[in-house]
Amino acid sequence: MLRLVAAFGLIKGESISNNTLKKESSVQVAVSSPKLGQVPALPSLSISKASVIVFALVFLLCGAIRFAWLSIDFGSLSSDPDAYAVLAEGLASSGTLGHVVGTEVHATAYRPPGYIWVLSWLVVEGQLSEFRVSLLHGFLGVLTCILVARIAYVLSRCQTVAAFACLAVAVDPILLKQSSLVMTETLATFIAVVLWWTWIELTKVPRSMSVMMLGMLVVGFFAGIGCLVRPTTFVWIALWFVVSMCIQRLVKLRSTILGMQPSESHDRSSASFCYGRQLSAWFSFFVGVAVVVGPWAYRNYVQIGRWTMTTTHGGYTLLLANNPVLYANIQKHGWDREWDETRFHFLWDQRRNADPRMPEFWMPDVWKDEVNREPNSMVGFQFGRPDEHREVADDRLASEVAWNTIQRSPSTFLKSCLVRMSWFWAVAPYRSGAASIMIVAIGFWYGVLFAGIVVTSGVLVIQKCGKERRLKAFAVLVNDLTSLGLWLPAFSLVVSLQLIHLIYWSNMRMRAPLMPVLYIFFAVGVFFAFRSMRRSKS
Repeated sequence: MLRLVAAFGLIKGESISNNTLKKESSVQVAVSSPKLGQVPALPSLSISKASVIVFALVFLLCGAIRFAWLSIDFGSLSSDPDAYAVLAEGLASSGTLGHVVGTEVHATAYRPPGYIWVLSWLVVEGQLSEFRVSLLHGFLGVLTCILVARIAYVLSRCQTVAAFACLAVAVDPILLKQSSLVMTETLATFIAVVLWWTWIELTKVPRSMSVMMLGMLVVGFFAGIGCLVRPTTFVWIALWFVVSMCIQRLVKLRSTILGMQPSESHDRSSASFCYGRQLSAWFSFFVGVAVVVGPWAYRNYVQIGRWTMTTTHGGYTLLLANNPVLYANIQKHGWDREWDETRFHFLWDQRRNADPRMPEFWMPDVWKDEVNREPNSMVGFQFGRPDEHREVADDRLASEVAWNTIQRSPSTFLKSCLVRMSWFWAVAPYRSGAASIMIVAIGFWYGVLFAGIVVTSGVLVIQKCGKERRLKAFAVLVNDLTSLGLWLPAFSLVVSLQLIHLIYWSNMRMRAPLMPVLYIFFAVGVFFAFRSMRRSKS
């Protein structure tokens, strides 16, 4: 653990050598205070033993918290709400990602393959080992905390900020709960942090073109893995790319307006990411993504007859968030998170008997005499081509039903977007079965976090506007964008997840991958806000 702390370079230590101490005392090195997101060159320092021990204890505490929770809630690992365990067991026994029916395996692309493939290595004698899953999730949680500490330290150069962000992620209620479930959130959060960390390490200082291309190839490889774990990663990296290109254009435009050379248009010590050569580096990035995602898309073409880079689950997720049953509940109860989900599932199971694209299919009394009848006992409606894989046809049918629902009730759709936003940012779980005191505690925790982020953001904006009010507004804007380059993946992640879950199904757990971003932003923002206020008073 001590070596791990030292290897990540989390601590600003003191020199041990007496000669070095004498040398440092005779030479004054002036280091300007970094801006938010800016990483100046720092003198090379040794690691103090006390600081190494402190951070080693912090990481051990994070591990103790995660594994203690996993032992307390170990029974939850036996449930399989999204059938990941069943699919992993089938993959381990047959070598094919699909549903095992007797001696046959029916290929499926209903779930993304990344997490399932990892779980398949944890299958023992045909059964997924809950103990091994707990170890996997525990170690992923600890590694996430370590990377969060590293990111927070690079962005702030403050050990206290790094320790706070690390511990906050370790005790986050959403991440804790999802770690004791056989679901993708733990792995998806880890990959999101890995992507941000690799971007920071690659772009915090100017690098040669060959290093940038090779580094972006590695980042793209990790992004491809993220896409196979959680398809929302596709939207994230697309927004990441678009925003990066927009910043490049703004930098060039600023250079033209102010008559500056391209090399003078931004601080080379910040995360400028070599804007003049971005496209080549981004090409390497997308090659890395394609190398990982390409085989999955080709496999789906061979197995289910359609090139699918994501899953055949997207249409159902869209329908779950935009169906007549939910819309009727929103019109009646507004922001209430309780709705008749059982009724929706029952009606959707009747899609073999009638056309769900018709409004009368969803009327309250159409199926009132069919409640006790087995679903799909008769077939009166066939959607899609006879030779088409049923998953592909059902995915397209669900998408059509969802878009038909949106087109019939555009005003309700707009209201439902706001409702889903409130569900996404909810501060407390809704009747989750937890004790009332626990729900109140979770609500207080997230209430403080969100309020702190809003207040800190306001303070930083006010301080910046007051400081730069006499400068050209456009030049200030571009300078801020380039200095915040290290935050680009993080901000893109927050925006992309919010945009996706405005339309698709949404709840608290959907924001799990961005929780480290929120804690780091809060910790670093408070640090810079307090430091700026102290300087303004002095």
